[in-house]
Amino acid sequence: MTTKPKVIKMNEWEKQALTEKLIALNRKLALSGNKPMKTESEIVHKILEITLSKVNVKDDGTFYIETI
Repeated sequence: MTTKPKVIKMNEWEKQALTEKLIALNRKLALSGNKPMKTESEIVHKILEITLSKVNVKDDGTFYIETI
């Protein structure tokens, strides 16, 4: 079964920050001999995979990432 890709709306700051992070991570991956990520969606998937189980919200409505 094939699913349609979903679209996430990002503001300009988020787009720029994501692009800059992708470039920085790809440099680090290349220097260590690893395969670079080809698209911004790859980094978004990896971020979601790593952080979704750690996202929480405080009583005042502030979101945060739980650290151990």
